[in-house]
Amino acid sequence: MKVVLADLKSNRGFVSKDTVVGGYGSRLDPFSRVTAVMAYLKQQFHDVPSVHMAYIAAILARAGHDVSWTRGEIVDGDVALVLSSLVDHKNETAWADGMRARGVKVGQKKLIYPWIGCGKCAVCKAGQDNYCVSGSRFLGVNRPGAYSTHVLVPDPKYLLDTAGIDDSFAATLACSAVTAYSAANKLPKLDKGDTVAVLGCGGLGLIAISVLKARSKAAIVGCDIDDAKLAAAKKLGAKKTVNTRAADALQQMQGIAAAIDFVGSPATASLGIAALRKGGRYVLCGLYGGELTHPLPPIAQRAIGIVGSYVGSLQELKEVVALAKKRKIRPTPIETRSAEQANTALEELKAGKVLGRIVLDFESVAAQAP
Repeated sequence: MKVVLADLKSNRGFVSKDTVVGGYGSRLDPFSRVTAVMAYLKQQFHDVPSVHMAYIAAILARAGHDVSWTRGEIVDGDVALVLSSLVDHKNETAWADGMRARGVKVGQKKLIYPWIGCGKCAVCKAGQDNYCVSGSRFLGVNRPGAYSTHVLVPDPKYLLDTAGIDDSFAATLACSAVTAYSAANKLPKLDKGDTVAVLGCGGLGLIAISVLKARSKAAIVGCDIDDAKLAAAKKLGAKKTVNTRAADALQQMQGIAAAIDFVGSPATASLGIAALRKGGRYVLCGLYGGELTHPLPPIAQRAIGIVGSYVGSLQELKEVVALAKKRKIRPTPIETRSAEQANTALEELKAGKVLGRIVLDFESVAAQAP
């Protein structure tokens, strides 16, 4: 995969007919972007090297139908998360449109912040691109993402240095880790003796446990329906685990100070809210779907908070990367595979067979390009 800084106004920074591309600069459909213009890059660099790592966990498969990560499964639907982050496996990232690409050089290794806003609204100007209200440009959601050999980004400010971090782990930071980190930022202050529940111990939930361990002394309860994922949660630092299919799951969780729900189903929402102590907070991240029906008076009487959280800001990703560089965030189980195994990876995700995350290496695909 190649990273290219594109000039959005002039539509410069395209890629050749033999390359799958994601990002900015073309009005063609995602697969038709393989017809865009490598000539511009070759004019600038003569021989443009390639970037190889793309993150596949919650994936928008632009080449086919949309898929979304929910409760450990990939399901067809209209809610698509991002195949977002990339990291150059062999330190061969290429940058184009040199007039705009200040601060970066050919050959640098960078991580992309994919939750790119319009850059003009008050929310974006406040540093909250992920909450853009005037036309977001999220890579992999409403712009083609990094499930490709090339991806275009509009500004070098969205590129982060991940030197010293394992490439495959770094590839997961801009989606899973920043989502978990931003959700943790919305929790009340947690002290020693407090308990926080993580609902759903897939890739998001597992990295959330690692993030919470780095940020708080509160006890963590990992909650899932899969005993293998509960075992992984325990290994990453959960003090206790609860199989939420158990008849006494609520009793096991009762009195928690907070809950982060990475599933987002009626069942997990009801469980998380019911288990809160007075003054507790429930943070919803998961996009499984459904409706929450809850009587209004107890919300006030219990003084509980119900908050939504969607991915994270650029500043939060910078903080996540800083923690990872200091080894304060422990990596979740990650398996790196060649891009040729993308379909197999998707099937395994759909079947709920993946523990943690899968990272696809696009080296073989990039090597086939002329």
